[in-house]
Amino acid sequence: MSLILLLDRNAEFCEALREGLERHGFDAIVASTVEAALQECQAGRVDAVVADVGTILAHVNAFTATVQAASTTRAIITSGYDQGYMLEHHLPLMMQFPFMGKPFGPSELREALSKLLNGKCEADPHY
Repeated sequence: MSLILLLDRNAEFCEALREGLERHGFDAIVASTVEAALQECQAGRVDAVVADVGTILAHVNAFTATVQAASTTRAIITSGYDQGYMLEHHLPLMMQFPFMGKPFGPSELREALSKLLNGKCEADPHY
């Protein structure tokens, strides 16, 4: 079973996603800080991270380096901004990680995570 780490400033949103993922076979945990999320990744405990761009922005270099260094961890970045804004303002992130625009629910996230964990979902700023 895959362990998914959720990182977003909106605790209620994370909790709803966690419950939805767990109902469908994923184990999920919520990190309250970027530092806690990075520690989980460095320890090799998580298979995927779903991280809000606004939450990781002050730590974006550490986040990117940590996820890339963890050979078994993948990531999806999320934002309330649309893809055009993200490409204009956060192109390096968009080139490193798959992106999901909010709003989305547990079913969309489950589908994206299934693709990500099976190697069928990669960063593509032109999709």
